[in-house]
Parts: sequence; C-alpha cells; structure tokens
Amino acid sequence: MALHAGGALSDRHGAGRVTLAGTALLVAATLPFTVADAPAAPLTAVLLVARGAGLALVQMPATAVAYSSVSTTEIGDATTLVNIVQRVGGALGAAGVVAVLTRAGGGGDGRAWAFAALSALSALILLPALLLRRAERVREAG
Repeated sequence: MALHAGGALSDRHGAGRVTLAGTALLVAATLPFTVADAPAAPLTAVLLVARGAGLALVQMPATAVAYSSVSTTEIGDATTLVNIVQRVGGALGAAGVVAVLTRAGGGGDGRAWAFAALSALSALILLPALLLRRAERVREAG
C-alpha cells in the first residue's frame, strides 16, 4: 500500500518532496528504538509499520526517477542496476547492523546502538533527497 501511495504522491508533489517526507518518517520511526529499553509491543508494531511506510516513500520515488532518467534502450540496464544496488545495499545494511549489535554485546545497549546506526544511515538519505528536490526546483523554474 505504501509503495502505491509513494508513487501517487510523487506524481502529484514531485519525487524530491516525497523522498524528504519519507526520510523524515523513517528517521522519526527509528529513533525510539535507540534507547536501552525497548518500546512496548503495540508501540513497536506502530513504529515498524511507520518505518516501512517511510522506506516505501523513499524507495518508490527514487526508483521512478532512476527509470525515467534513462532512454528506453537503457531501461533493461537501469532495472538490473537498481535491483543489484537494492539487494547488495540491503545485505550490507543488515550485516552492518548485526556487526554493531554483536560488537555492542547484544541486549538493550547493543540494540540501541544498532538502531542508532540505522538512524544515522537513514538520515544520510537526506543528501540525495535534497539534491533531487533541488533538481526539481530548477526544472520547475524553467
């Protein structure tokens, strides 16, 4: 559902704005996990759904922009490249979180450090999102 909403919102408001909103949601929904005590189960469920929605609001506009920026003859290569980057990035991200969790000793503190690392990595999405929004403004200005 969130991927569909991300596409519709991107069509209406532009990929840059939607990516920025998705990044803000992703970071905001990750930060509560950076404390030593885990949030209660109902709050955890809500936060994980919000993280998923934030990821969708980041992923869909970025993918659409990647595909729309290449010619029809290059779309096969673009699809392959986007797929590889998503899979390798996901695997490296998961391995990084496990490494932080293991290094920090697991438990509450380890989990907090792992989610702090996820929050920092998620915040890095702001850089390309701001560049995307800037490019949209230039295009809108003519």
